[in-house]
Amino acid sequence: HTTDKDEPVIAPGGYTVRNIMIDGAPEGLRVGGKSAGCGPVTVQDTFVRATSPQTCSDWHGDGIQGYDGAALVVRNSTVLLRETNNCYGTAAFFYPSGQGNTSIDIDGLMVGGGGYPFRSGMPGTVKNLKVIEKNWGYGPTLVECSPISAWQADVVRLDAAGQPVTVRGISCQ
Repeated sequence: HTTDKDEPVIAPGGYTVRNIMIDGAPEGLRVGGKSAGCGPVTVQDTFVRATSPQTCSDWHGDGIQGYDGAALVVRNSTVLLRETNNCYGTAAFFYPSGQGNTSIDIDGLMVGGGGYPFRSGMPGTVKNLKVIEKNWGYGPTLVECSPISAWQADVVRLDAAGQPVTVRGISCQ
């Protein structure tokens, strides 16, 4: 039985996940513990689908969330937020400013789910970001663009084989 108080599957920081699948937990990966000495995190060739908990009163779920997080590197991964039973989370990817986070380096990330599937306030680079079409509450991204040194993102739809097909580009604004 899952609840909105469940901890992330992997946390706090200083780890690498490669070729793993997390499917159905209310919280996926947490990147944190920088102030306690935890180092950077790398997520590579990984699938995360955070899902609304069975008992939900105030869920703020994320697929990947930074809070006091060191540098984050993401390569060739998919992160989804599946919201069910009127229980809504935050974002598939959430790495905000003002919470002690450091930086992002993303090349090859597909996201879907949440108010804005991709939310970031961090300096760094974002390349090959794919946001699944019509899989958001408000819009595809919510990003502080001024600290981003490189940006390339697209809205995509999934074809019959589950492969992304570009619908349109997303500008950083």
